[in-house]
Amino acid sequence: MEIMDGESTMKTKVTIYKNWCKRCGICVAFCPKKVLAVDQEGYPFCNDNKACTACGLCELRCPDFAVVVDKSSRSIAKEVVEDPVKITSGGQANVEIPAASGK
Repeated sequence: MEIMDGESTMKTKVTIYKNWCKRCGICVAFCPKKVLAVDQEGYPFCNDNKACTACGLCELRCPDFAVVVDKSSRSIAKEVVEDPVKITSGGQANVEIPAASGK
């Protein structure tokens, strides 16, 4: 986690802009892996860098845009994240929907 307050810190997946943070704790509350915690001053910090999945919920829920998640650190297989929408020359989208299995 990198905290932007003029001090050099270790950089990981989550950046907290301390000058923007109002210490509401929303990012800590919404962290599904419970890797964010609150320090003695009430600012969030990452207490387990390895457990962070870079899901982005802390960034999404922060009302002050004080949290930024490095999305390149997400571990998603590229084969699974293919865009099924193809744009034709006429500008229309053709969506390919996989056939349902016959179960």
